[in-house]
Amino acid sequence: MDNNEKVANLAKLRLEATNGGGEAKVKAQHNAGKKTARERIALLFDEGTFIETDSFLKNRNPLTAEDSYADGVVAGYGTVNGSLVYAYCQDFTVLSGSVGEMNAKKIAKIYNMAIKTGAPLVSVIDCGGIRLEDGLDGVSAVAEIMASASEASGVIPQICMVAGPCAGSMTFIPAVSDFVFAVDKISKLYVNSKEVIEGTTEEKCDSFATSVFAAKNGMADFVCATEEECFAAIKNLLLYLPSNYQESTFTQATTDDINRACDITSLIPEDDKASFNMLSIISEIADNKAYVEIAKDYAKNMITALIQLNSETVGVVANQPMEGDSLLDEAAAKKAAKFVQFCDSFGIPVLSLVDCEGYAISFASEKAGLMKEIAKLGFAFHEATVAKVNVIVRKAYGGAFAVMNSKQMGADFSYALPTAIISATTPEIALNMFYTDEVKKASNPVSARQEIMDNYKNEAASPYEAAKRGYIDDIIDPSALRPVLVSAFDVLSSKRITKTEKKHGNLPM
Repeated sequence: MDNNEKVANLAKLRLEATNGGGEAKVKAQHNAGKKTARERIALLFDEGTFIETDSFLKNRNPLTAEDSYADGVVAGYGTVNGSLVYAYCQDFTVLSGSVGEMNAKKIAKIYNMAIKTGAPLVSVIDCGGIRLEDGLDGVSAVAEIMASASEASGVIPQICMVAGPCAGSMTFIPAVSDFVFAVDKISKLYVNSKEVIEGTTEEKCDSFATSVFAAKNGMADFVCATEEECFAAIKNLLLYLPSNYQESTFTQATTDDINRACDITSLIPEDDKASFNMLSIISEIADNKAYVEIAKDYAKNMITALIQLNSETVGVVANQPMEGDSLLDEAAAKKAAKFVQFCDSFGIPVLSLVDCEGYAISFASEKAGLMKEIAKLGFAFHEATVAKVNVIVRKAYGGAFAVMNSKQMGADFSYALPTAIISATTPEIALNMFYTDEVKKASNPVSARQEIMDNYKNEAASPYEAAKRGYIDDIIDPSALRPVLVSAFDVLSSKRITKTEKKHGNLPM
C-alpha cells in the first residue's frame, strides 16, 4: 500500500468510525425521539471546532457481539461560546451505549485532559449500563471514571446531561456533577430499575425514573422539553461559569447601568404576611435583569440562581416567600448548602436575600433530619471563603437570621432594607410571651393585640435596632440596592482570609 492508498484508507476508516451502530440503529434512535451522539456533539460545540479523540479505539473483548470504532462513546474537545470545553457523549447505537473497559478508559482520559488544561467538561449520558461481557475489567474501568470525576470536582465545572437511560453505577456521574440536565420524556435516571425494585420488594414505582421525578427530588437541576433546548440551556449556563477554580467569571462589559435604580419597594407587600416573588427582586438587581435559576422544581421555598453584577457572576441564595410559608425546611437548607459549596469551590461570590420566619415545624421535617440540614447550611456559609453579602429583605426571625449568611456566621457585609423585621422570634410569639397582661387590660383586646405587634415590628424588631448593635452594617434604600451590591462585591474582590489551620472541617452528614 503506497502513501496515497494509506491516506485514502484513513479517510475510509474515519468515515466508518462515524457510522456508529449502522443505519438501522440510527433510525431506531431517531424513532425513540433521541438524537445520535454526533448530532448531540454538533448541538453543543461551536460549528467546526470539535476535535475528536480516540476515534479509532475499539473494544478488545472477543466475547462482545459488536465491534466498532469509537467503542460506543464520542469524546473530544472544542469551543462553546468561544471557550474551550471537553465533552463525551455515549452512543446508544453501539451496544446500547454500555460502558466497557476501553470505553471507560476513553472517558477517564477526557476527564484527565480537562483537569490538565482547566476547562469545563460536559457529559451526555445515554447508557445501557456496564458491559457485562467485559466482566471485572469493565467494572474496574468504570471505577476509573468515578475516580476521574471525583478528582475533577472543584477543579473544573462538570455538567451532565441525561439524554436517555442512566442507571446503576453510571448514576455516579450526575450525582457528582455540578449541574444536571434532563430531557422531558427521554431521560431515565435510577440506580435500580422498576422491574428490579418491584420484583425484589413488591413496591409499586410507576413514575420514579422520569425527568419530573428527578427534578422534584433534586437529582436534576434543569428539565428541558427538547434536546435542542437542553443544549441551548447548557451553553447559556457556561456563560456564567469560570473555566476552572483559578479563573474569574468576568465576561464582556455589561451594557446595563451599574447605578440603575431598582423598583423594589413596590414589589414588597405592605402586609408582612403577604407573599411576593423573590425572583422579581433578583431580576431587578441583576445585569440586564437576567438570571439562571438552579433546581427550580426542588425545594421551591429556596431559590438558588446565578446572576451577573457588573459583568461578574454572583451566586444568589434566597428565601422564596411564595412557597413553604416562609419557613426553612430540610430540603431548602440542603439545596442552599450544596449551592454555596459549589460557589465557594469556583470563587463565585455569594449574595443571600432573606425573608424567613424560622425553621419548619413538623414531625416529618424532624424525621427527615432538619437539624442536620440546617447545620449544613450554616456550616457551608461559614466555611465559604468567597465574598459574601447578606441582605435582609423582610423577615429574619430566630435561627433563620443566623444561618442565612448572617454577619456573625461570616458575611462580609450584612445589609437590611427598611422593610426588614429582625427579631429573636415572631411578633405573635413575642406578644404571647411578653404582652399578655397588657392585652387582658385593654378595652379592645383585638385592637390592642394588633397595636402591640405593630409597635414591636416598628421598634424592637426594626432594622435600626439591629444596626445599633452592629448586627447589620447598613440600612439600604431599596432603589439603591443594585449600585450598593456592585460596590460591595467590587470592594471584596481583593478579599483575603486566613482560616484556622486544619485539614478540613467535619461537615454534618
